[in-house]
Amino acid sequence: MMNERIFSNVTKYWLASSWILVLLLSVTSILVIIPSSFFDNPDNILNTLFVKWAWGWTMYSLLPAVVVVSWAIGDDFRQNSLRAALKIVLFGSTGWFLGTQLTFKIGDYTGTCVDSNLSEVSSFGTKRLCRSNGHTWDYFDISGHTFLLSWSVYIIIAELLEPAREFFKKTHSFLLEVITLLAIVWNGLLVILWILMLVSTQLYFHTIGEKILAKFLADVFFVLYRLAGELVNRLLPLTKGRSGECFISETKPITSNKTKQKHENEN
Repeated sequence: MMNERIFSNVTKYWLASSWILVLLLSVTSILVIIPSSFFDNPDNILNTLFVKWAWGWTMYSLLPAVVVVSWAIGDDFRQNSLRAALKIVLFGSTGWFLGTQLTFKIGDYTGTCVDSNLSEVSSFGTKRLCRSNGHTWDYFDISGHTFLLSWSVYIIIAELLEPAREFFKKTHSFLLEVITLLAIVWNGLLVILWILMLVSTQLYFHTIGEKILAKFLADVFFVLYRLAGELVNRLLPLTKGRSGECFISETKPITSNKTKQKHENEN
């Protein structure tokens, strides 16, 4: 039961497929010379505009999407908004922050500063000091992109997929359909982009050990995230409320009553 609460069928699929992706592509990058492309440039626009800010894109896209979709299917608006904020903003951001800071700290603890002749410069004990003085920091560089992108995909599919499935089981008013569908599609496009950039990271950057450890950290933090989410679920159990359909259709009875009265007078 605990395993099912932490890893749903879809998160189990992402757990397995992401490990296959990381291992298979990392080994491929060692055995095969990967031709140069747009993706081997760390300053490409997808990296600088999206991946660098991946958690911001994920959080600010996912939170309103979860609230809108749950509202559309009739979940209590206030309570579900609070649940989503606690999980995504508080716990999700905490996992992102601690995970990225851990990769930085490991880089500081495992590294040494070397000059252009590869001689150790002992006077600079951190990556920042070393690089700011024109030297090179030689360290175990855990793949921050592997952690960040795996983490972002985990959170999107864990929080949005089930409400989205419930939404598509029924028909709704045109306006509600459009708003909700746009929110779901946008997050789906983000997932595709994160996976694409995860693939490029495995092919072009870092050693296999640095990518494996980053993926492992993402899995561990996701387990902790789900355990924290279970606590939220118990404190704020999901309840039904007025759906978005009710709100949008509130003005319809007025029109229908006038029409009905007109028909009665004609008869």
